[in-house]
Amino acid sequence: MTVPRFVLARSAGDSVTLRDTQKKRLAAIFPRDTSLPEVTAEAAAVRMAEVCAKALNLVHEAAQAKKQQEGGK
Repeated sequence: MTVPRFVLARSAGDSVTLRDTQKKRLAAIFPRDTSLPEVTAEAAAVRMAEVCAKALNLVHEAAQAKKQQEGGK
């Protein structure tokens, strides 16, 4: 099984982040909404990161598949 390109991680300050495993760098930070209760804010940040990671990974996989198809012609 291959590792997804974009994965959830934590920063030193415990913020929810997305890491780019291919380029080995931070891709995005998802700050918590301080107007919400802590548990709700944490869950919202994690969910947003999950949605973004899934979307980025789908686009990356589609681009890789297209690249392979073009290389096969």
